Amino acid sequence: MNKRNKKLLIFLGIAAALFLISGCAVKTVTDPETGAQVTKVIDTTTTFKETMDTESFFDALLVWPMAQVINHATPVLGVAGAIALVTAVVHLLVTIVSWKSTMSTQRLQMIQPEMTKIQKKYEGKEDDASKMRMNNEIMALYKKYDVNPLGAMVPMFLQMPILFAIFHAVQRADVVLKGTFLGMSLSVSPLDGVLKMHNFGYLILALAMFAFQFASMKVPTWLANYKAKKEAEAHHRKYTPAPENNQMMLFMMMILVMSVTWPAAMTVYWVISSCVSIIKTVLTQAIMTKQSAKEMY
Repeated sequence: MNKRNKKLLIFLGIAAALFLISGCAVKTVTDPETGAQVTKVIDTTTTFKETMDTESFFDALLVWPMAQVINHATPVLGVAGAIALVTAVVHLLVTIVSWKSTMSTQRLQMIQPEMTKIQKKYEGKEDDASKMRMNNEIMALYKKYDVNPLGAMVPMFLQMPILFAIFHAVQRADVVLKGTFLGMSLSVSPLDGVLKMHNFGYLILALAMFAFQFASMKVPTWLANYKAKKEAEAHHRKYTPAPENNQMMLFMMMILVMSVTWPAAMTVYWVISSCVSIIKTVLTQAIMTKQSAKEMY
């Protein structure tokens, strides 16, 4: 596969994922007074049996319990605190269940600078011999750091239905639909909040989401570059940072465009989720570094 086709597939994959998220419609019902379609609320009186009988297994087994945790935790922790609780617990459970794959994912992210250097080394060389040498160097890199590229995909596929469930739960929980965060209604989109309500707090919230999401995607690279710089200094070698990933910025811009049109509750969730991801990455890398240090002795 040539470089152009690879970039095209990456772009189409990102676009498909974002389309799937935006198109994964939250359950709606008809408002008897207005006849309009409104979000089907899950409040504290909504039972598991009722959800199972009238909706899908996905809604009953994943969305309902998350929404109920948010409903019951909000009076104690506040809306943002309740969303943070659910997000942190979900991330923790997924990490525990897929720990080996998660470690492989972290290693794969950490070696991206080295992999990029290999790819840049053979950039423009389309002959079979060069491609074979590049693939051999990449495979040697995987072996050196004990990385299984396919195993690293497991956490992603495991997390997708759970992330969709949180996406739905945050929008359907009664306390979220009726709640506010720093004086902003969580049922209003940032775009409407700025244009119709002239509340620029929504703009700040959207920019905060963008900043934290950007940081969560860049932290693995920052840590890898920091480690590579320290190793280069220790061995008196020249340090060359990895080039920027343009696909990442494209992904970020698409998220920012989408985020201004969804309910502010999702923006709050995304900020919290990005913070949790950053903490998880830092802790996982600390554990990996400690394990590597033990293996050396």
